[in-house]
Amino acid sequence: VENMPDGETKQALLNAIDKQIATLQSAQQDTQALAQALADASKQVSANSGDLQSERQKILDRIATAKKSIVSARKEYTTNVKPQFDKLADSMQDLISQTGDVVAGIGGVTSQAGDVTHDVGKGIASIRKTLNGVARSLGKSANKLDKLNTEFTNAVQNGDTDAIRKLASTNTSAVATLLSAPVALDRVAVYPIANYGSAMAPFYTVLSIWVGAIILVAIMKTAVSDREKGHVLGLGDELPIQPRDREVPGNAARFGLKLHHEYFGRLGIFTLLALLQGTIVCLGDLYYLGVQAEHPLQFLLVGWLCSIVFCNMVYTLTVSFGDIGKALAVVLLVMQVAGSGGTFPIQTLPKFFQLCYPFLPFPHAIDAMHAAMAGSYGYEYWIDLGELLLFLVPSLLLGLVLRKPVIRLNNWVLRNLESTKVM
Repeated sequence: VENMPDGETKQALLNAIDKQIATLQSAQQDTQALAQALADASKQVSANSGDLQSERQKILDRIATAKKSIVSARKEYTTNVKPQFDKLADSMQDLISQTGDVVAGIGGVTSQAGDVTHDVGKGIASIRKTLNGVARSLGKSANKLDKLNTEFTNAVQNGDTDAIRKLASTNTSAVATLLSAPVALDRVAVYPIANYGSAMAPFYTVLSIWVGAIILVAIMKTAVSDREKGHVLGLGDELPIQPRDREVPGNAARFGLKLHHEYFGRLGIFTLLALLQGTIVCLGDLYYLGVQAEHPLQFLLVGWLCSIVFCNMVYTLTVSFGDIGKALAVVLLVMQVAGSGGTFPIQTLPKFFQLCYPFLPFPHAIDAMHAAMAGSYGYEYWIDLGELLLFLVPSLLLGLVLRKPVIRLNNWVLRNLESTKVM
């Protein structure tokens, strides 16, 4: 609360009150001295002894001193004490008003929560109960602050210094705690993760599946040579094997094959091995590492879908661009390790990664795996799976439609790499 009095304001008020009390005590002493002087003068007049003129002057001096002390006490109160109390009273009033606004806002949130669909009725009932409890706590705090403000105001208006001193000195720690933190909130985890290892498991599981797809294209051929095509179709060995993964446009048609036949034929082998990799990784998480999993089958489903999508993306990049495609797969890996939000919230990362975040497959796979491990709100799990499947669309478009125009470019790059005798 912005208008809440801070420690310096409260200390200034206490100092002003102490100074006022000292001034009043001085005035009281001067008044008592005046009364004693008048009593002594009265005795001397009754006994008809002593210098009356001298006693008269002493009495006048005492009166002047007492008057000066009283004026000083009044000025001290008007200048220092009263403004401090007015400032504190205004702060108290602002705090009470703002606390009332918070209570009203929480009541609005509670009433709006009742409009949510019946599918989450139990959750909303729990939310309403929690918010009502918070509202009651805020109401109690507001009543305490209102009572404290009333006591301060009455003490100032009545000039009751004893009450002021009592309010300022009694149970100061409780008053300070109330002013600094009128409400304490309890944190309740809705979808808790058991430990740090389980929290990090989705990121490293998804990462390992992508790395597995890169290893597959690194150790296995993605293109089918002309001699292998001839063997499959019973044409013999009269055709030479093309070097590396090079393709020749039109050769597939000579054997009655089309590009999509070759594409899906090899993709089936890669996908089968990728599914095997994903199954081993996910089962290792569940039964070897023992990570938390509220829905083990959903956890496995995420791993299988990641294997299919990642394998398709890496395979398509490699079969379309050769070694350049493998390099692009590694570049995507590095970008997703840094910008997927798997280790740090995406809001804490640079703007570039925040812009790329929705267009990378890792975040959707990680979110789906988190939902399978800790539970999901509504259809969050299935939405993440659907978004992950959407990455198959550009991958298949590149592999089936856009690959043919880049075959010649890919072969030219491969010939130049081979001519270096190094790569």
